[in-house]
Amino acid sequence: DRAWVVPSVQGGPGAGRLQLVFAGAADLVTSNTATVTLTHGSEVRSVFVQALVSPLNITMLLGDPGRSRMYGLHGLGTGLKRGSVVALDPLSGQPLGGQSGGRRPTDLAMSADGTELLVLNAADKAVAVLEAVTLRVKETIILPAYDDWDPAVTTGDLVAGAGSLLYYTDGAWAPVLRVFDRTTGTVVQTVTMPP
Repeated sequence: DRAWVVPSVQGGPGAGRLQLVFAGAADLVTSNTATVTLTHGSEVRSVFVQALVSPLNITMLLGDPGRSRMYGLHGLGTGLKRGSVVALDPLSGQPLGGQSGGRRPTDLAMSADGTELLVLNAADKAVAVLEAVTLRVKETIILPAYDDWDPAVTTGDLVAGAGSLLYYTDGAWAPVLRVFDRTTGTVVQTVTMPP
């Protein structure tokens, strides 16, 4: 009865093996329980399934200027664990959806036209580009230049600039500001910041 779990019988009917596949995080944000109903002839059995979900650890909020929603960056503390993005209705406080993300997400940015949500995943040295409305992943940009002194604790910052430009700092001991052009896939400027 929930979209986040997909059951299938392995080996055909009567084989006795049920496989449950995790199908996505969007519905899991609103409910971490599901009921799987199995039918074989006139026999009907129900199995209760509960997913263990980490408590929300929202490390950042970003308002959507064109829609009544807030985006939250759900980080899992230090280490190389994957995080996620959740969308919340600021008036009701209810979750609107979610998307699993990369390792060690540290910043969120909105494109100038409001159609894209950008997530800096510091340990992956990458930016995930999500559709702002659906939270579907459109693209993953591997950053060609990104230094860090320890991937498990590194941080980074991200700002969407005009046109196809992204501005980001990396997690090096003396952070570096880089200007990245999404059209060409290159770093067009690097500014070393004093330690």
